[in-house]
Amino acid sequence: MKQWLNDFKIAIIDENIDEIERLLDKDIKSDDVDTLRQAKALIDEAFELLKNKKDILAPKIQKLKNAKRFFE
Repeated sequence: MKQWLNDFKIAIIDENIDEIERLLDKDIKSDDVDTLRQAKALIDEAFELLKNKKDILAPKIQKLKNAKRFFE
C-alpha cells in the first residue's frame, strides 16, 4: 500500500491521468486507518485535478467543435 501511495502522489504531481486511472483500478487494501486517510486525501486531490483539467479543456473542445462545423 505504501508503494501505491507513493506512485499515486507522483502521478498527481506529474498530472498523469493514465497512471492515476491505472492505480485506481488496483485494489486498495489496508487495515491502517492513517493509510486509508492518505489514500482518500490523494483521491480527493486527483478528483480536483481532473475537474480543473476538464474546466480548462471544455472551451478548447468547444472551439474544435466550432471549427469542425465550419468545414461540414
